[in-house]
Amino acid sequence: MDKQVDLLKRFIRLNSEMRKVIFNQEVNAQFSIGRKQLATLTALNDKGELNMTNLAREVGVSNQQLTKIVDVLVKRKLVQRGYNPNNRRVVLVSLTEVGIDYVEKMTDAIIQSIKGRGIDFNKKKLAEIETHLSYLEDFIEELLI
Repeated sequence: MDKQVDLLKRFIRLNSEMRKVIFNQEVNAQFSIGRKQLATLTALNDKGELNMTNLAREVGVSNQQLTKIVDVLVKRKLVQRGYNPNNRRVVLVSLTEVGIDYVEKMTDAIIQSIKGRGIDFNKKKLAEIETHLSYLEDFIEELLI
């Protein structure tokens, strides 16, 4: 099999499997959230307040799709919209206190779920994972250019 095709299939499989690992039944029961909604919360948690265009780019959706995602998150009181004081046409999105708390609790629940399955993240394993994730992030960043 062509090595590139094999690698692509592995990326696709890992994407699906990571979601299953992170959002198992236990976590999903507490934090039922769509993939794009999660990506939106994660981007805002990592980058802080973003305008809709930059947030859409971070999440990998169109501005129209993001509007729907943000509408759902606003209704759940996880994010809020505001306006750029220098240009009121620019809509800014940020996490609310409820959203910050939601992300923190979800992260804690995921970590506890993983630990509850007997997986120990010792310093050596964490260092190895960090190295490999950094390499993958750099590689994916190159693909996005």
